[in-house]
Amino acid sequence: MKLKPADQMKKVILGIIEKNGKVDEFQKGDEFHLRIENEPYMPLVIERHSDRVMVTHYYNQNGDLIADPDVEFMILGDKWFPAAMQDTFGHTEVLSHNSDTGLFEVATKKYSSVLSFTNMWARNIKAQGF
Repeated sequence: MKLKPADQMKKVILGIIEKNGKVDEFQKGDEFHLRIENEPYMPLVIERHSDRVMVTHYYNQNGDLIADPDVEFMILGDKWFPAAMQDTFGHTEVLSHNSDTGLFEVATKKYSSVLSFTNMWARNIKAQGF
């Protein structure tokens, strides 16, 4: 099965990183963090840890920061693929790497659903002016 990458989200997030003057920092380092406040919307956080990019909205509930949603993307070559998603309904892993076999394992139905969500979320993030 050939997986479709998260091209819309990648384009939107890289645009935000560029708008904030952080392209070199994002591309050259294995560790990256950018938090953007954009009232009245929830803060948007973009993180990179090696070959993973996390995009998260946070809200405060009883003094605790709650991630909703939180999508983790795996960078393979120049493509981003959704690997996991967390929201108020739970955690969904859709793409994982089996270190014993060297193969990737995909939850196909869930992958399509998470990819569809990330496309919608990318449009919303852009429309909200992040």
